[in-house]
Amino acid sequence: MPPFYVNTGSFDIFEVTSSAILSGSTTILNGNMTGSYSGSYTGSYSGSYTGSISGSLNGYSGSLIWLDTFVTSSNTVSSSFNRLSSSFNRITGSSEVAIYVSGSNTVGGSQYIDFLRVSNSTNPAVNPNKTFRINNIGTYEIVDSVYGSVIWSLSDAGIVQIPSAAGKTIGLNATGSAINFGTSGGQIFDDGNFHIHSLNPGANLWMNASGSGKLVINAQTGATGGVLIGTETQSGYVTINGSVSAAYTYAYLTPAVAAPYTGTSFGTNPYSLTANSRIQASEFNATSDERLKNIIGKIKLADAIKFIKGVNAIQFTWKDELDKGIKTGYSAQQLIKTGFEHLVGAVPKPGLEETVDSDGFISPKDTQLVVNNDQITPYHTLLIQNLLERIEELEKRLLVSNN
Repeated sequence: MPPFYVNTGSFDIFEVTSSAILSGSTTILNGNMTGSYSGSYTGSYSGSYTGSISGSLNGYSGSLIWLDTFVTSSNTVSSSFNRLSSSFNRITGSSEVAIYVSGSNTVGGSQYIDFLRVSNSTNPAVNPNKTFRINNIGTYEIVDSVYGSVIWSLSDAGIVQIPSAAGKTIGLNATGSAINFGTSGGQIFDDGNFHIHSLNPGANLWMNASGSGKLVINAQTGATGGVLIGTETQSGYVTINGSVSAAYTYAYLTPAVAAPYTGTSFGTNPYSLTANSRIQASEFNATSDERLKNIIGKIKLADAIKFIKGVNAIQFTWKDELDKGIKTGYSAQQLIKTGFEHLVGAVPKPGLEETVDSDGFISPKDTQLVVNNDQITPYHTLLIQNLLERIEELEKRLLVSNN
């Protein structure tokens, strides 16, 4: 079992057996070395190992590495390490290490110690070489096959770094510098933008917080950019470009303008955002540009009067909501019965029971009716305009009568 010693960045190997003991300082040895060696050795050794050894072997006693095949030339190991012993046999002192490499000014220059180069001799072999080195600030580096650039590094602070993936564009997977997970699972790379990609078509990309932990995005001090989904063009702090088609009974949330009834009461439409509970904001702005609308006419005064006379404004509290405060609004069922079904939509509500009113009206199972309150305001606007006209006409008549 031969000891293993490295000096000035090269591997120097000699063979020992336990049949004899050599100790002290020896200058020249010829033939095959046998026994354990401790002490200091300086000089040349010929025999099972051909080459030169300089340095000290102090503190080593016993076997460190087993070499099944022992064929070497000067400073070069041409055999393969077929088997490493399961443990290093007896290293004296708690500060000792099994293999120690020291030196500088190797192939990388004065700032580097290149301590290992591995080459795959298969013919043909693509990019067969890798060199391992440490630079002068303690960073462990792996250099590419042609010794042209660092392809991986680990700093003394524990920072792992790979090069940038140059020349990549949004939506493309990196073919250069990247960290891959599995054969087609995912990829992380940096091409000036930071990418996390799911490579398997149809596979989901999950980001989860555990328990009550929160998934926080863009909350770092000074981060003011925003969140963009499906686009690189920003039109709000959160911008969504993309949709999934779904079929719902619905009513549009349009602004308070005259008769914008461009929707249908049921259909398949693209949805960019859905929520199973309330959405809160200080203001909601709906698209209102008439160039985007098919204006089919004005609200009829008779319909406005019908709404005011036929639909009751109600007070209520929600049965199953945390917010138990008093609310005001309208009954979706009454709006439909009164002829204003276009003001009512429907959203899925699993577990909601079907009910049948005394007049035969059916509120559907697993479906919650919702009221588009924004579309109610135009009815009020038309009726108030009519009342103002009538008041002005009466005032004129009264003025003539008094004169």
